[in-house]
Amino acid sequence: MSRNSKLTDRRTVLQTVAGLAGGSALVGASSDVRADAERPDNRFSKRWWTAHQNEPKDALLPSVILFENESALDRLDKLGYESVRTTTAADPPAAYAKIPNDAASWRKLLEFRSLTTVLYAPGANPFWVLEHYSDRIFPEPADAVDYVSYPEFVQGVAELENEHPDTVRHVHVGESPGWLNVASKSVARNDIHVVEVSEDVRDRSAFNKKETIVASLGIHGDERAGVEAGVRFVEDICRGVSDAADALNDTAFVLVFPNPDGWVSRLPFTVDGRFGQTRFNDAGNTFKRNTGADHDPNRIYPTVGWINADHYPAEPKGTDLSDDRAGTDSDVPAEPRDYEHEVPGGLGVVDHLRGYENVTWAVDFHGMFASEKLVKLLAGNATFDFTDAHAIFDFAGHLETALNDAVGDILSAREDAFEARAQAAASYLGIERTLPVPTDTLAAGTILDMVGYNTSGGFASWASCSPEAGGLGARGIALEMAWDNRIGSMSFDPAVVDLQVQAYETVFESFASYTGNEDIAIENPTSENVALIDGGNTRVTASDLPYPVGSRDEDAVASGGSSRDVVSGIDATETPVSVPADEQTTVPVEGEGETHRLTATVDATAGAADVTLYDPSGAVVRTADQYTTATAPEGRFVWGVNDPIAGTWELEFSNEHGDRAAVISVRTRLRTDQQLDPRAALGYNQRDYDASITDVVPSYRAASDALSPVGVLDTDAVELGVDNTDAMVVPTDTGINRSRYLESLNTALTEEGKTVVLTDSAVRMLGESEFSVSVPRDAVQRVMQSGISLGTRNEDHSLLDGTRPGQRELVRSSPLGYATTANGAPMYGVDRDAFEAVGGTVAGHYQQEDKAMVTAGTIQIPSGGGEVVVLGGLLPSPTQRNLHPFGLTGQSLTHLGYTVLANAVGHSPPSVETSDAV
Repeated sequence: MSRNSKLTDRRTVLQTVAGLAGGSALVGASSDVRADAERPDNRFSKRWWTAHQNEPKDALLPSVILFENESALDRLDKLGYESVRTTTAADPPAAYAKIPNDAASWRKLLEFRSLTTVLYAPGANPFWVLEHYSDRIFPEPADAVDYVSYPEFVQGVAELENEHPDTVRHVHVGESPGWLNVASKSVARNDIHVVEVSEDVRDRSAFNKKETIVASLGIHGDERAGVEAGVRFVEDICRGVSDAADALNDTAFVLVFPNPDGWVSRLPFTVDGRFGQTRFNDAGNTFKRNTGADHDPNRIYPTVGWINADHYPAEPKGTDLSDDRAGTDSDVPAEPRDYEHEVPGGLGVVDHLRGYENVTWAVDFHGMFASEKLVKLLAGNATFDFTDAHAIFDFAGHLETALNDAVGDILSAREDAFEARAQAAASYLGIERTLPVPTDTLAAGTILDMVGYNTSGGFASWASCSPEAGGLGARGIALEMAWDNRIGSMSFDPAVVDLQVQAYETVFESFASYTGNEDIAIENPTSENVALIDGGNTRVTASDLPYPVGSRDEDAVASGGSSRDVVSGIDATETPVSVPADEQTTVPVEGEGETHRLTATVDATAGAADVTLYDPSGAVVRTADQYTTATAPEGRFVWGVNDPIAGTWELEFSNEHGDRAAVISVRTRLRTDQQLDPRAALGYNQRDYDASITDVVPSYRAASDALSPVGVLDTDAVELGVDNTDAMVVPTDTGINRSRYLESLNTALTEEGKTVVLTDSAVRMLGESEFSVSVPRDAVQRVMQSGISLGTRNEDHSLLDGTRPGQRELVRSSPLGYATTANGAPMYGVDRDAFEAVGGTVAGHYQQEDKAMVTAGTIQIPSGGGEVVVLGGLLPSPTQRNLHPFGLTGQSLTHLGYTVLANAVGHSPPSVETSDAV
């Protein structure tokens, strides 16, 4: 199906469902539609009656009930409704109750002669629909009756702005794609709100000079803790009860709520007409991760590096990537993707946030499933210099201390509440094993370190890109909160939500109190001089490509001598799978000889199954044990194989976990092209760039306290001798067949006592018999992985000094152009037995089938010689093979990567605070 037809289908389906809705009952609800279509009494509001018609029979309808006099309030308790609250401060007297959605229950209200009105009132504050706030606008979770609802939020923030205009400023920055509204019989878009909090917030000149912290809240609609904490943080600031209030003279908070669709989807007025969902299943009557256009809103940002061709990157500067006017440009593509229809909210958020001048931090608040850590801090998937990379982990130590003080004791006291949630989730999913609950407050690392997968197009990663590359230049992080995600429908547990709110409010306050150390530096106590050996062929530029670059004229570039006309060739298939208990099911995938990439996306909606991917020879490529929506990254698996061998691949599903059938959707894609033209794939020109692995040199220099700690030499210079160099970092195997080059390296090692750091393809030198220390050639292997990581760490090794135990990723691969799927990034390893046989000590390794492969370690040359350091992945050359419309970076070391490099060459990197729990 073409992308045009997909867009047409979406519009047609939604409009058709809207046109056929007829009255307020939901088409498609079959036998669950209420038979009593007309309101029996006008005292039930139209909105309440629509909610009644479109909620399942066992639902509880949050209702505000108005009476003419107070005497009726006492009688209401006798009806057996849940969560009854009353107030006589409102005029007229009112009660709140959750009314069972059956006729026998709601008809009891008609027996009250003094009854005047029944209103639908979803939200945390029972009387917000009356604009009646007896204490707080957003009550503490212990006093709340549910999660904060979207309409409640809109009204409440406006009230805070009205009461505190010098502290709160509230703006709309765009609209969501929207859902079908069954009451209005049309697609209803929802405003995207931004709330600014600072002292003298309307003084824009002063505001722009302040350190600005941007927070994204609820980007995934079924992860509620960020929103719940954020709105209460704003109110606490206004009421002077937040520790952050004192910092507002120098600090500004910008809170963006980017996914109202995932928020309002819980209301009974919305339905996704594309998939026939009704209000009477788990997919229909709860919060949703995605937007109304079914896009993951945390994959739509225009990040540097590899972009998944399935995503819709929202670039408001349009096709030419040049800002032509205020707001979204007129040349935002409508073909092959209609961005203003599909991701209007993303366009608005990107455009608005680019208007802030001093964004120092960007934090994206998320929720996860089961975890032993209450909060996980994930550094953005972007390129940071050492100062910013270090600051993120230094802040993690600051935050860990604050969380331990604020919620450490509460976490222990509420273990039972989390255990109950874990047991309910296991029961719902039909699995037998025990799901973990949080016992520690914080862990910190990269995205790959913390959640086991990587992404492109994420909010925090985009915000971390430089302004020149379209980002905000911020220190971007994401946070994950334990047991804050949807399994079935989401129920409000005050004890759990209260702890989550306190923890995330502590995050806000920690940003306000964090001072950091801008003078932090990598020390060079023995004045070691270091050279990066540039083997050539490591620089790539946008002009290498046959596409328009930036705002250059498309026709002129296209006719500039290149004969390539690269377009996307994709064959996609979707297969529903049901695996009964104790049975297996196999899904075949036919790989053709010209296939460049095979991608399998596996979504489980019920039950649990083991998943195994076999290649045509029967070899196991990937496995996932007991796959469920509670344990899978993002609620799904996406496995990719570059250049798959021809033949029949198989996905095997085995259900041996409980007595419930596993219900799974499998989507496979075969891509036959070698390189995607960003115009054909996405509608954008190519952003200009010039990237090389030597880009690491200025970043490292800026972090060092020495005047010239590292320089660049080419291989020819190495052959002439390296008298003024104490350590050499060799990232490529260029020169591996040149005897004079190897002799020079050997001399430096064996006679001059110098250090040679072999990274990436240069690790192959260990397999050369002419090298001063060698292993069998087949002991060195190149593997493709989802990320470039140490694997299992040896905490006692000196290469890891100054790092946190949770850190494993050495370099972020997607900003360099590598795909983040199963085998997208290159890394080299050395057989552990062979490595240790030549005197090697291991800092990191991964297990490959029946043998261990060393990813990091050192080999001491005997008799006073130097040292060989092996780092299997640290400085891979950027690749232009994959789609990267918004440019590439030349290096993207993580904090661990910088620190290991410094340790390897004899420098002294600053340490970050560590905890045994991390």
